[in-house]
Amino acid sequence: PGTIQDYDALAARIAAIPGVTRADPAVRGKVMATQNGQRGLGDVYGVSAEAMAARHVTYRGARRTAGEAVADTADRVARRAAIAAGRNVGSSFAEALPILGIGVIAAATAWDLHDSCQMLGEIRELDVALNPGRAVPEGATEVCGMKAPTRDEIWAAIAASPGAAWDRARGLYDGLPDLSLDGAWTHMAGAFRATYDWAFGAPAGPVQPGAVPPAPPSDLNPLNWWDGQ
Repeated sequence: PGTIQDYDALAARIAAIPGVTRADPAVRGKVMATQNGQRGLGDVYGVSAEAMAARHVTYRGARRTAGEAVADTADRVARRAAIAAGRNVGSSFAEALPILGIGVIAAATAWDLHDSCQMLGEIRELDVALNPGRAVPEGATEVCGMKAPTRDEIWAAIAASPGAAWDRARGLYDGLPDLSLDGAWTHMAGAFRATYDWAFGAPAGPVQPGAVPPAPPSDLNPLNWWDGQ
């Protein structure tokens, strides 16, 4: 009593009635649920995984099954992640070049933010298809509003205080050692500034008002490196 034995056949007959767009067997049960510290009775509905996958949704402006929407999103995210990973690995070698790598780091960071924003957009498209009434979660678009630092901004930060830049990175990644960089930077600042100016075509700070940046030792002149000296 209270059960339907041949529910798939019954659902098929109902779905064949003119005007019925879809019919799927479902179960319902009463449960005790807790939300925000409050307990109460709730209804739980269940349908088969096949029925969920076959449910039609509006995805990217077209009617698709839920399974097709999920598969398309997975493919899109996988392709984008593969491209982003390849870009990161490929650029890491140029990023390691002293001073010259700053330009590569700025470009790679901008691409990282772009890829992350696009992947969030792919996931949001699927979320809208499966949960059309769901509001955009708080912070869901935060990444898309981030601005990558420019090459000059990166250089200005490390030139002003390499120790502070290193400590900021230590706060983001576990395992980075505690280093004192300011003393070493003082001895190499002239060569670093000359390398930056030579590579990117314009002097970049920071230089204290009225101060003249120290000139690099002649054996560290980047033009000598280029000429093979």
